[in-house]
Amino acid sequence: VEKAVTVDWPPTFPFEANDFRRYDESPDLDFYQLPKLVYHIDDQARRALEEYYNSLIRTRFRDKKPDVLDLCSSWVSYLPKDYKRDPDGPRVAGMGMNEAELKLNPQLTEDFVRDLNS
Repeated sequence: VEKAVTVDWPPTFPFEANDFRRYDESPDLDFYQLPKLVYHIDDQARRALEEYYNSLIRTRFRDKKPDVLDLCSSWVSYLPKDYKRDPDGPRVAGMGMNEAELKLNPQLTEDFVRDLNS
């Protein structure tokens, strides 16, 4: 946290509005209409996320797994492996853009299709 708080910011904002434009400005629903059962990050990044979430959950919630809202969810979540769809376990609500992908996610107990970009 110390490093993030003591940043030496430039005197003027270094970006222009065009720097934040997407390469493809078509509606996101067009892209997400068909299921894409692929990983959007590499193996190392997936392992790092899983380890981070596992560490966070174990240190902050020692005795009980917390409920989770998985934003931008898909057919996979990066929660610890012991999070399974279980009516007696924690709620894991996934919000994503493709219903078929969300239904394939074995960790979600409920799902919602929403376009968070519109």
